Amino acid sequence: MRIWKKLRLSLLILTSGSIFFVLGLVILLPKQYNRTATPIIFPEAVSIPNWQFKSSSSLPLLAENYPELIAQRNYQYALNSSPLDIEMRYVKTSMGDVKTLIRKYTEISSFDAMRQQEGVGYYGLGFDQKRAYLSACINPEGKSTFDGKQFKQHQQKSDRRWQRLLPWLLGQEKLTNDRYCLLAHLSIPLNASSPEAAYKVLEKAWFTWYQDWRYRLPKH
Repeated sequence: MRIWKKLRLSLLILTSGSIFFVLGLVILLPKQYNRTATPIIFPEAVSIPNWQFKSSSSLPLLAENYPELIAQRNYQYALNSSPLDIEMRYVKTSMGDVKTLIRKYTEISSFDAMRQQEGVGYYGLGFDQKRAYLSACINPEGKSTFDGKQFKQHQQKSDRRWQRLLPWLLGQEKLTNDRYCLLAHLSIPLNASSPEAAYKVLEKAWFTWYQDWRYRLPKH
C-alpha cells in the first residue's frame, strides 16, 4: 500500500507540474497564430484544353465593402469565337454557401440545379436571359462544395483537432482551421443554345479547371 501511495503521489506531482509548465508557456509565449491569411498566387494565364486563352486581369478588392475578400482575378477564353469568362475569388468565410457568396459579389440571385461529379465534388448551375453559369467552392483539402452543409462537413474532416492540441496549448496554432473558399464562377453566353447544352460546355471546362486549381491553394 505504501508503494502504491508513493507512486500515486509521484504521478500527481508529475501531472501537476506538467499542467503548470504548459500554462506558463501559454502565458509567457506570444500568440504566434494571430497572423494574416496565407496569400494565394493567381497566375496570369491558365490553360484549358481546346480553349484559347485571351486575357486575365486582377479585380479591385474594395476592402471597405468586402473585408473577407483576399484576392480575385478574371480570366477570359474563346472557343470558335464563343467566349468563356471565369471569375476567381479567394474568400475567408465561416459558412461557405456558394449561393450567398455569388449573390454578394455578382448580380446573380438564383441557381437552377446542384450536381456532383466523381473526383471533383459539388457545383451549382444556373442561367438568366443572356448567360449560363457554373459556381463552386474549391477547398484547400478535399472536393468542391456548393452549400453550407457540405462546406462545414469538409472543414470538420480536415481540422484534425487532436493533432493541434499541444501546439494550441503552446500558443503556436489555432485549435481549428481558418475557413477559406476559392470561389469559382464560370459563365458563357446562351446565344441560341439551350441551358442544358450550355451546362455541358461549362461542366467540361470546370472539371479541368478544378483539377488545376485544387493544388494552388495554400494550406492553413
